Amino acid sequence: MKLSKLVLLGAAIAALSTSGFAAQKYSADHQHKTTHEHQQVKREQNETGKIDINKADAAELANLKGIGPKIAATIVDYRDKHGEFKSVDELTNIRGISQRLVDDLRNQMTLTK
Repeated sequence: MKLSKLVLLGAAIAALSTSGFAAQKYSADHQHKTTHEHQQVKREQNETGKIDINKADAAELANLKGIGPKIAATIVDYRDKHGEFKSVDELTNIRGISQRLVDDLRNQMTLTK
């Protein structure tokens, strides 16, 4: 009886170790993909000197003067909900972003369609 409990305990530990490894591998794969996508956006930004508001993540958008982390996250949420921006002026639909701010940032932003 004790031997069978030890065998079951060993099997449970092995299963947990394997699932932990799979989770780590998934996390590493996901991180690699996210990093790769981030690097692609950065390359595009570096080539034009502008931030693509249809591809940038919240951290990149927060680098725009006048756009903090909260508004940057709101921009990403808006884009996820409504689809890609058709014009940078569409940013004025987001609470906290005025036409003046968009005009001030216009030369720092671009968008892909």
